[in-house]
Amino acid sequence: MKDDAATDHGQNSEGFFTIDRGAFRCAAVGGLNVAIAHLVMARGTGPDNRTTQWSVHSIEQRTGISRPNAAKAVKDLLDRGIWQKIRDGQHPIYQAITGDRIPGGPFRVDEQAAIAALRTRNAVPYESKTAMEALKARGIIRDCNARKRNQSLELDTAAIAALTEPITIWLPNTLIDCAAREVPPIELIRQTHSLPALRLLAELYAVQFLPNYGGVPRELLKVVFDRAKVGEHGPFIVWGFRRKHMTADRGLARSFFTGQISTREDGRRLDAGWDLVFWPAIHTLTDLGLVEQVGMLLDGDDDEAEIIHPCAVRGGRTCRA
Repeated sequence: MKDDAATDHGQNSEGFFTIDRGAFRCAAVGGLNVAIAHLVMARGTGPDNRTTQWSVHSIEQRTGISRPNAAKAVKDLLDRGIWQKIRDGQHPIYQAITGDRIPGGPFRVDEQAAIAALRTRNAVPYESKTAMEALKARGIIRDCNARKRNQSLELDTAAIAALTEPITIWLPNTLIDCAAREVPPIELIRQTHSLPALRLLAELYAVQFLPNYGGVPRELLKVVFDRAKVGEHGPFIVWGFRRKHMTADRGLARSFFTGQISTREDGRRLDAGWDLVFWPAIHTLTDLGLVEQVGMLLDGDDDEAEIIHPCAVRGGRTCRA
């Protein structure tokens, strides 16, 4: 692997870079280091947001990933077709590939085996049984109504296509770069060893839109409050609000489902991925300050209610979980 030390200087830390959501999902299958490597390489792209000369040196420079592990991560990205080398030499150039063109998609080897078996109507390998349950929980495999003997499951091809549909995510350069000599956010996440947190951060960036939603759409992720009348002053009614709990849409959490069912203390049965993967990822991002809660006054209590005004607390600062 050639050293790209001479190719990653002079980049502007202001502004944004882009990734393809499907390609990032494919990269994340390789583990935390591979997902981080993918983001760092994407940060080094130019105006086309497709080609980069950043690779091993850039990853080593901006994260705590060692050079040997950075080289392994870049090799994995190349071997799986997530990036392609389009120029050799002392300073090679790499080109990003969209998720719908990546062989294997966002699936582990055992998941690919289960999918291949269903496509060919063969028996699912024993070592892929657990993977099959996870795929069912994530909506990739579903029960079918076919009356064929021994054929009760089928692939949801639309769901598979949706996973890798080319969708651009805009990410701030400061996610990778140091800001005011602070530890880069990407390195903070690496230090938590939480791949789900990094995956979730990308998914939240994909759906958030400040002008319309004030951040992440409330139907996907929100904190529920109780409202109580505190008092009156002339023609005005004073209302007080008390935080109850945070809720998330099943669609946002579904990619973290395991297919294993757990029972909560209140007796509710739900996929173990909620409490073992999804909510810990949310807490990791809030603890790192990468996701914050901002109270909003709304003109109703449903998901379509319009924002009247943000309601910051603590001297104007946003309110964390």
